[in-house]
Amino acid sequence: MSPKVTYKPFGESALLIEWPAEINESILYEILKVQKLLEKKLEEVLIESVNAYNSLTLIYRKDVIDYDRLLSDIKNCLQTIKLEESHHKNRIWNIPVCYDEEFAIDLNEMTLSTGLGKDEMVALHKDSIYIVYFWASYPGFFISVAYIPLYTFHVNLLHA
Repeated sequence: MSPKVTYKPFGESALLIEWPAEINESILYEILKVQKLLEKKLEEVLIESVNAYNSLTLIYRKDVIDYDRLLSDIKNCLQTIKLEESHHKNRIWNIPVCYDEEFAIDLNEMTLSTGLGKDEMVALHKDSIYIVYFWASYPGFFISVAYIPLYTFHVNLLHA
């Protein structure tokens, strides 16, 4: 575990584990490994776990366990984890994309902000593999967040 990890209460029945505030692939894989381990070891008390760029939120059954006991159990579980041996299985999803002006509403803005031509921007976009750090849904919406190698964030907000 990263020595810079912090723990704190997050509302009445959640615990927030935070890593350094940076977008980092090794932090992502550490979070995912910790999430998988804690979901398995604490399945009797966890309602849900939610990962993000640099954090993991654990929503727990406060009628079964209190914050202090949960924190102690988490720290005990994490003492046994061997992150350097982690081999996270990646999944590649091929997503069709349309670059017609009707659909690529930010393409002109991106070409202006990067100084790249439209064809160069499209080639860079479609030939890259992106790491999706998290996705979420909200009734009627789907949100995905990925870090794109053009040093910009790309957030898709699709209304159903």
